Amino acid sequence: MYARVIKFTFVNQFSKEATTSLLNNLVTKKGFSQGMIFRVTIDTSETQRYSVTVWPNKQGSDKTWKSFAENVLTQIKDTGAKVETTFGPIDELNVSKDFDFSKYNF
Repeated sequence: MYARVIKFTFVNQFSKEATTSLLNNLVTKKGFSQGMIFRVTIDTSETQRYSVTVWPNKQGSDKTWKSFAENVLTQIKDTGAKVETTFGPIDELNVSKDFDFSKYNF
């Protein structure tokens, strides 16, 4: 299995909520229809959110990434949001190394 983790840092809470609404609609329609297995989002503050998606394999993830996600994330960046991504096979992905979750209580 293959995962993508995206960390969004928005300029304000309104921007975060507006983007979340758009992404929920797109991911539900396109992601799951193109093979996505699982998606979870985690709010770490009023202006920060992590999104984790799980795919059967890299090829399915990359196909969806190129078909719509890449373009959408560029548009999100144009709003002033900061977008950081990490991805890879789940057994090799070390999210705690790439993103510091230590200050959050989950």
